[in-house]
Amino acid sequence: MVKSILLCLLLSVLLAAGILAVGHGLYTAGTYIELYIELNDGVGNKSIVHDERILLRAEKSIDAFKHYRVMYFEDSRFSVRMQEDKKTFNITENDETYMVINRISMIKNRGFSSSLSEEQKKQMSEWEDIANYPKYQRALDESKALLYDYIRKSSVLRDKEQLIAELENIPVKVGQLDTAGISIYAEEARVICINKNDVRTVVIVHELVHMLQGILWNGLDSQNPMFVEIMTDIITNAVYPSNNVFHMSAYREHNDNVLAYIGIFKEKAIEAFFYGYDVLYDEITQDEWYLFMYAIEAAVRSPYSTHYSNCYHHLISKWLGMKG
Repeated sequence: MVKSILLCLLLSVLLAAGILAVGHGLYTAGTYIELYIELNDGVGNKSIVHDERILLRAEKSIDAFKHYRVMYFEDSRFSVRMQEDKKTFNITENDETYMVINRISMIKNRGFSSSLSEEQKKQMSEWEDIANYPKYQRALDESKALLYDYIRKSSVLRDKEQLIAELENIPVKVGQLDTAGISIYAEEARVICINKNDVRTVVIVHELVHMLQGILWNGLDSQNPMFVEIMTDIITNAVYPSNNVFHMSAYREHNDNVLAYIGIFKEKAIEAFFYGYDVLYDEITQDEWYLFMYAIEAAVRSPYSTHYSNCYHHLISKWLGMKG
């Protein structure tokens, strides 16, 4: 009898382990299947480009938030008060107040600073003009044509020909980098460098979008690097839709976090990226926006940070309810 019970327990454990393994396999397969579906349905259709593509992806993301997220705080009372340090938030949720502190070290976006180090200057001196390589120059020409088409057709961007003229004057170089590309925007230096081993249209477009925001901001939002990278990735995907799963950006898995916000504010969310977040403050508070920036940063850099997921879901739910 004892042996029989032990055998049953062993079989139960093995069966449970097998079910978990199969479940994990199905979940993983489902994730990839979902990605393939996205790439080959209306969102993945290369004929749907520019802001239309962004808004379509955002609509799908906010629909998923509404229907599939377990935590949807539709009825909760949620408010944010930011302290002077802009890193400490007092959160009131259903008459209970707690504190959230942003302890993530905000590292400045590499390449975007007010001054260049001697090491950066030395690295730049070793970069070569992309025109020295006809194949790379063709990739640059294609990338510029794609972005310029986006600019000209945008309902958000202004002074379009001036923006294009400024982008046209940005030197683009190739060199040995430990990243796919880098955009320098400091002092009198404005230059893009693409890794010599990774000269692809999607990489060049990504860096051109960085520089486009840099021109409009006269710098870049270096305080919120993860949000900037994800938004740049989303815009890049709209300018140059890629159906190659193996060329996906490292930020792709975080796109939904920002797409849900775009799904609520639509074109205004894109305008805020290019012209400053204060365009949102007639609808939401600055305190809420800073908390949202922290939540996006934490999702990438520190996904186990206390309260960040709770804050993200509350903010999206509050904004969604506010917009009807």
